[in-house]
Amino acid sequence: MKVIGWLIIIGGLWLATMIPIAGLIVMGIGILFTATSKRNQYFNSKMKAEKKRVKLEIPCPYCREPILAGATKCRHCMSEIEYGKYK
Repeated sequence: MKVIGWLIIIGGLWLATMIPIAGLIVMGIGILFTATSKRNQYFNSKMKAEKKRVKLEIPCPYCREPILAGATKCRHCMSEIEYGKYK
């Protein structure tokens, strides 16, 4: 009976030390995932901001349809536009 009593005491002590250690490990993993998700949110917001950039459009000097500033050819009338002449 003494052996069983000692096993219960040793098992209880082991369990009492392992529960806080396991809690710290779980907390550390939670912090790691939180930091990773915040970093992903930051980079995703930067990518969305880059996609939302306004593209400057000017009218084509020949057909007056809107084209991107700095374009070398109109996509509507297919006329060549001299670079730098119409910015």
